[in-house]
Amino acid sequence: HHGTQSATLYGTAGYEFSGVSFPEAGSFAHVGASCTTCHMADAFGNQAGGHTLKMSYEYHGSEVDNIAGCTDCHSSIEDFDYNDVQTETAELLDSLEGILVDKGFLNATSGLLNASSGTPLSLTADEAGAIWNFEFIDQDKSMGVHNPPYVKALLEASIDAMSN
Repeated sequence: HHGTQSATLYGTAGYEFSGVSFPEAGSFAHVGASCTTCHMADAFGNQAGGHTLKMSYEYHGSEVDNIAGCTDCHSSIEDFDYNDVQTETAELLDSLEGILVDKGFLNATSGLLNASSGTPLSLTADEAGAIWNFEFIDQDKSMGVHNPPYVKALLEASIDAMSN
């Protein structure tokens, strides 16, 4: 199936810019956990956790994060935006998307590449890498939770490379 989650978790497959230091693959603490550690943690009925693999559930009209798999290591966690990782990732993704739109690489309305077989994009390796990193992190869907140091490094390096 399509998914960048395991590569994000392990800290590999992102485009790494020359001259930039990135966390070593496999060095982040979440690597020691398997997908099931978090996604099959204690169930909240049939709504999240357990065999549902879902990480959140609807409760009285609100979306609630199932943090049962997180509390062994993060005793003070209340939701997945632990230490503002999701907030920071969203801001970095928005910034990179804006740059890619301004450069004409992405369509602001659809979010798709401004390319077709008749009008291909002519990109440097770093430009293609920045687009790859944007899509890679966006498609991970954890907003940085799977591997905060790697996600942050990829997005910051992409923003820096595209801002020069």
